[in-house]
Amino acid sequence: MSTSEHVAIENANEVIERFGGIRPMAKKLDVAVTTVQGWKKRDTIPAARREQVLKAAAAHDVDLGDLM
Repeated sequence: MSTSEHVAIENANEVIERFGGIRPMAKKLDVAVTTVQGWKKRDTIPAARREQVLKAAAAHDVDLGDLM
């Protein structure tokens, strides 16, 4: 496991927008809408969710290359 996998995603608002918003991101990650709302409010996605976000982005053709 690399050190980048232990780093929170600090620009959550931009990541959420790339997924199409709160509800679309929640659906693509199969998490509660309130979970993504919390990330947006804090503008941070926890490090423990990083791999899940990256896998969902790849599966749904969401380009996060310039954000990560």
